[in-house]
Amino acid sequence: MLTGIPEERIQFLKQNEEWCTIDTPALKRITEHCGNELDKGLSKDGGSIPMNVTWITSFPNGCEEGRVLTIDMGGTNLRVCDVNLPADRRDFEQTQKYRLPEAIKTSRGEQLWNWIADRLKEFMENRRIDASEAETVSLAFTFSFPVYRKNIRSGVLQRWTKNFNVAGAEGTMWSRSSKQHFRGK
Repeated sequence: MLTGIPEERIQFLKQNEEWCTIDTPALKRITEHCGNELDKGLSKDGGSIPMNVTWITSFPNGCEEGRVLTIDMGGTNLRVCDVNLPADRRDFEQTQKYRLPEAIKTSRGEQLWNWIADRLKEFMENRRIDASEAETVSLAFTFSFPVYRKNIRSGVLQRWTKNFNVAGAEGTMWSRSSKQHFRGK
């Protein structure tokens, strides 16, 4: 089963396999405990896993169509994609990853949004994407930080995580801030 691996390593793995194996009853207990903690996280009383309610009301059905620009901001990178969803296939036509500079992670809110808007503008210019009045392009934004969602299109940043400390952004409507900067570019 394991080819090209020295015999002493295979023996070590075999000797320690039991330590890495979880039996079915234990796995069921862990799963039940995690489910209970997730339920508590969504309750008023809270739990050890803080969670926010999402406004996603349905799952994709496979018949989605159209063109969407997407921005995904995590703790390390910003990804911008031009996604085309024809009914018969899924095609991420273009994608670009930008490393988030450390200085941006500790800047002011306006600097962060300007940096993101500049990356979006650069992406669109490089791919000749027209966002004029005549050509409306949808934009989806994934923001992997805790946000209290008032509805599917707006939310308030609760706090920074992942070594971010952008001044003037916590407690603000991040969707409104981002829209203002994106439109200005």
